[in-house]
Amino acid sequence: MKRIVKRRMTQKQIAEELDVHPLTVGRWLAKYREGGMKALLAQTRGRREGAGRQLTPDEEDRLQMLLVDKTPDQLKLPYALWTRQAVQQLIKQETGKPVLIRTVGGIPQALGLHRSKAQEAGL
Repeated sequence: MKRIVKRRMTQKQIAEELDVHPLTVGRWLAKYREGGMKALLAQTRGRREGAGRQLTPDEEDRLQMLLVDKTPDQLKLPYALWTRQAVQQLIKQETGKPVLIRTVGGIPQALGLHRSKAQEAGL
């Protein structure tokens, strides 16, 4: 970017050379003037890891122990294996918090369970 600016090119010329819209070049130059090259680096996008979690860390730890150490029937659940429905019911039973069935599939990863362990559990 420095070299392009030093060559005294117009925004339109820069846009043509880089095959982008001139307004994009204008935004880049404004960011560059404000914060230098660091301001032009790609920013992380999306939610921060852990944002939007419904369970507390203590609840997650307890659930992780139960999923690893117990079977559903040992916890008085009407299932032989850990299915999405079984995990959903366990969460409701242990925390009182209802979770949607579509979110239950991501719970083993969120709880730190190894992928193969989750597959064994049918999740």
